[in-house]
Amino acid sequence: VASVFRLAGRGVGIAVHAVGQACLSLDRLITPRRAIAVVAMAAAGLLVASQFIDYRATEIGQPGYVAVESITSAPRVEQMTPTDAHSFLLLAAGLVALAAAVLSLFGSRRQAGIALAAVGGLTIIVALAIDLPKALDVTDAELSYAGVKAILLSGFWLELGAGAVLAVTGLATLIGAGSAPERAKRTTRTRGTPVGSRA
Repeated sequence: VASVFRLAGRGVGIAVHAVGQACLSLDRLITPRRAIAVVAMAAAGLLVASQFIDYRATEIGQPGYVAVESITSAPRVEQMTPTDAHSFLLLAAGLVALAAAVLSLFGSRRQAGIALAAVGGLTIIVALAIDLPKALDVTDAELSYAGVKAILLSGFWLELGAGAVLAVTGLATLIGAGSAPERAKRTTRTRGTPVGSRA
C-alpha cells in the first residue's frame, strides 16, 4: 500500500510539473497582442462569411400559423443576403480587416488598430443604417401577400456582431500601440539612471 501511495505521489508530482511547464510555455506564446489579433482575424472571417448568409426574409400568412408555430412556421419569401442590400462593400471591408489583423502582428499596430476600428464602425453603420431599414421594408410584399411580416435572420446578427468585435479589437490594438512606447521610455529611463541618484 505504501508503495502504491509513493507511486501515486510521484505521478501527481510529474503531472503537476508538466502542467506548470505547459502553462509557462502558453504564457510566453499567447501574449495579449497575439490574442487580440486572433480575435480580430476571427471577426473579420465571420464578417466575410456573413455576406453570403441570408440576413432577412418575409413571412407570409404569418397570423394563420400562430396556433401551430411549434410544429411549423409561416412560408418565407424574399430572402436576401447582405450583399443584396449594400453590394460587396462589407466583403471588401472584411478582407481589409483580415489584412490589418495580420499587420498588427508583424507591422505597425497603430495603423492596424485604425483600420480595424474603421472597419468595425463602418460595419455597424451599414448594418443599422442600410441593411436594417431594407430588411424591415415589406411594402412590395404587402401588395402580393396577406399577413406579411419581416424577420431578421442570422446573417444580420453575425454581421453586426463581427462589426462590434472589430471595433473593440481595433481600439484595444490602438491602446496597446500607445502604451508600448511609453513602457519603452520608462525602461530606458530606469536603465539610464545612475546608482544612488534620485529618480
